Amino acid sequence: MGRITGPTFTTGAIPTTANWQAYFDTLYDEFNGQIDSNNIKAGGIINADILDGTIDADKLASPFSLPAASTFAFEESSASISASGANTDWTGAATGVFKRIPTVSGAFSISGITGGANGRFLILYNASGQNMTLTNDATSTAGNRILTCTGADSTSTGNSVAMLVYSSTDSRWILINHWG
Repeated sequence: MGRITGPTFTTGAIPTTANWQAYFDTLYDEFNGQIDSNNIKAGGIINADILDGTIDADKLASPFSLPAASTFAFEESSASISASGANTDWTGAATGVFKRIPTVSGAFSISGITGGANGRFLILYNASGQNMTLTNDATSTAGNRILTCTGADSTSTGNSVAMLVYSSTDSRWILINHWG
């Protein structure tokens, strides 16, 4: 599959809407359902305009797979906790997947996390050395709350990792595991 080039600009000639639409339709047809090593390069997806910022079932063949030699990674970013103690409706992990909590002055708890979207995964790496408690379905706004699936809070000692997934059916973050 060769690379398609866009309309060429010459002095005084601006392509018509129809020409631009044909250009994008051609690109969409080329990449629709064919996100592969030719279209994904280290550092991200190229031609993201074709994907309109999302990758969904209309744009990927099912099931989606990567070649065996591929690396699938989530970029780590820092997420600050505003205070030791209780943190309700925490905004520090509203975006992204892999969040590092670098420093906190004392033990802390999280009872809710903003930014929930159906199927969104969240990995929290508590690198602060302080105890972290994920509070089961408590004081945060209903759609931000955490279900530990035990009915009890989940507490780690010192550095730890927690993995959660968001369920739009339950309108809750579901704790998958909490190590540490």
